[in-house]
Amino acid sequence: MEASKLEMVEVIGEGGNGCVYRGEYNKSIQVAVKQLHRAQDREAFLRELGYLKSIRHPNVITLYGHVSTDDRELIVMELASFSLAEALKNGYPMRKTLIWASEAIRGLRCLHARNMAHMDIKPANILIDNNGVAKLGDLGLTCELKVGVAPEVDGGLVGTPAYMAPEQFQRVLGKIDAPRVDRTAVDMYAVGMLLWEVSHRQKPVPSGWKLPMFIKQVAENHWRPYIEEDVPHALKTTIRMCTQADPNQRPNCSVVGGLLDKIAPSQIYSNYADQNFTYWESEAKCFLSEGKFKREDDLSFSVHFADGQPSQVNIDPYNVLVEIEDLEHELFEPRGTNSIQTI
Repeated sequence: MEASKLEMVEVIGEGGNGCVYRGEYNKSIQVAVKQLHRAQDREAFLRELGYLKSIRHPNVITLYGHVSTDDRELIVMELASFSLAEALKNGYPMRKTLIWASEAIRGLRCLHARNMAHMDIKPANILIDNNGVAKLGDLGLTCELKVGVAPEVDGGLVGTPAYMAPEQFQRVLGKIDAPRVDRTAVDMYAVGMLLWEVSHRQKPVPSGWKLPMFIKQVAENHWRPYIEEDVPHALKTTIRMCTQADPNQRPNCSVVGGLLDKIAPSQIYSNYADQNFTYWESEAKCFLSEGKFKREDDLSFSVHFADGQPSQVNIDPYNVLVEIEDLEHELFEPRGTNSIQTI
């Protein structure tokens, strides 16, 4: 790309290894521009650029090009409208945010199939484009999908602690026999934390805990955030499977994505007479008990509950989640330690 045609307009985000700007190319195309904090870190620039060049998937952010000069390293990408983190903060419907999470997992599945691990899955790195499609973004920590030690910089962990798997903390705790990290399983643990945040609308970290305490509780005491009783059974089970202490017992992207598609299907139909539902009440920020979903004569939607509580009328159908009563255990067969999932 020609550097003279690229204009950085305003800062829209900042991370550990770069700053992201809203920009314009050729005074007509809206773009996102990532500039590395340290211009001399060309190795990191080329690595992220290489991963972006190798992927073309509807649920992974699209690379437009790059600019490399003596004093600047820029990656130019499509500009998203907002992130999943912003959607959760602004009260988007539960079913819609689960659909976006499911779409991002498809993007992650693509990375795993191409021998890559993302290593920083979290709501802030799931971007929603102008067409309402979720895309996995920020490949700054992406690395090869091989079993190895957790990535470090100057002796410190790389990633976002709230979403990091317990095995990533072992070296920080001074464990001489710290296990080598299965990076597929690391991503899947983060998916579990992502789904917990989507279903609870808060960060998966207790307020008041400092980082050393959090690391010790997660890695040594097997602490996980409490899953509220009103969370649908299938979603609750998925979160627990993804956040297991044993990396080999965590499900892969195919299993989790398929289950989410059943919980939050992309289409709402008028007749679910033989299905059970759980309804998310946005104002109360809780799941209501299961009931029957109904489309009224005036084309509005309502939920009639089995336990006798008053029906909810004129509801947002995006807050209706299918309740799956029985999960087939074989869906969660452990992966081999070095397995790579294919599309």
